[in-house]
Amino acid sequence: MKPMKYTQLLAGSVSALIAISVAVAEDEHEESIYLDEGELDIAVVYHADESALEFAIFAEHEDEHGHDEDEDGHEDEDEEHDEGEEHDEGEEHDEDEEHEEGEEHDHEEGEEHEHGEGLEPADVVIIADGDSRFVLPDSGEFSFLGEAGSVFYILPQDPTAGPAAPGIAMEFESGIFDKDEVYVRLRGFELSTLSNLATVSESGEDETSWFSVYTVDGFGAVNVIFTDGDNSSNDNIYFGTAESHQHMYWAFRSPGIYKLTFEAGGTLVADGSAIESEAIEITFHVGEGISFLREVDDFSGGWATTDGFGSVYTSEFPWMFSGLLGWFYAEGEGGDNMTVFSGALKEWLHTNPDIAPWHFHYGNDEWIFIVEVPGAGSFYWSSSTQTWLPISE
Repeated sequence: MKPMKYTQLLAGSVSALIAISVAVAEDEHEESIYLDEGELDIAVVYHADESALEFAIFAEHEDEHGHDEDEDGHEDEDEEHDEGEEHDEGEEHDEDEEHEEGEEHDHEEGEEHEHGEGLEPADVVIIADGDSRFVLPDSGEFSFLGEAGSVFYILPQDPTAGPAAPGIAMEFESGIFDKDEVYVRLRGFELSTLSNLATVSESGEDETSWFSVYTVDGFGAVNVIFTDGDNSSNDNIYFGTAESHQHMYWAFRSPGIYKLTFEAGGTLVADGSAIESEAIEITFHVGEGISFLREVDDFSGGWATTDGFGSVYTSEFPWMFSGLLGWFYAEGEGGDNMTVFSGALKEWLHTNPDIAPWHFHYGNDEWIFIVEVPGAGSFYWSSSTQTWLPISE
């Protein structure tokens, strides 16, 4: 069948799809902020004027798909791929390194702990990707996580280690709360993970936990702070003192989307009243496939429902499958740096969640727009020839 016939067949429906996509993009809510490296704090902030506690997230590195806005508020365009650049397949990172020691940081009197403007927890997604992949060694010190040889994704206690390093900070002055402390309680968790077909809300009969948040002191002693298992040192409650700042390890058992619910509270010295924050949810995207796609709305049984890519099968990562591209090979860091090899087109493409389903076709040196038409397959619009062409395996 000639391209012109595809154009006649699809012109009406595809034009409508494009118009709808543009309208939805213009009306879309503000995107999530993805944090994948450096120090970040889950902070408990006290507002004296309202006698209220709330959570905020402060980060040194903020990754919003890597786009910097210019003075007019427009995002910079993606850099074009260098012609002839080689694509080496990504390597699996089995990290058998020992945890480095972390420490609690109490601010000196009069010292300012400058963060800048805090982020709403609901707007933030914390990434634990291949750089945090860790194979448990044959050592008793990790037995609380699982058996030797098990793969975990562990965010470091050391904020200089590279991956995102979440800590808990107390943003209130001394003398406000009884014993100068506020508690943070884990109220619950929810996750969609590769190893099950439904949402998990408790560890069940399995002796190993899905996640653990813990510290390791200078003598190697482990203190489990939060977990869905039964080995928390203090019933999933962390106590932090005024202006303190505690780093900790965040270990996740399987790739997936983890949503941890926290609340904070304390007793005011002034009148003895107990106050408590609203419960907030902290979201973690764990695993190579999840963090590569970034804009993931749901995840179960190996299928990720994404914003811009539809349903994507990720269990064979870095090979993935979607209705748009068929089987494709993922290279790069994901997010704004998303380079894929399409098995159907037999070409390298560049895209990201902000511009999908637009892809840059390196072989043709042009932008293409890909759509999936139910019952007819996938097609792409060639910007150079101004025609619709089929995508077939």
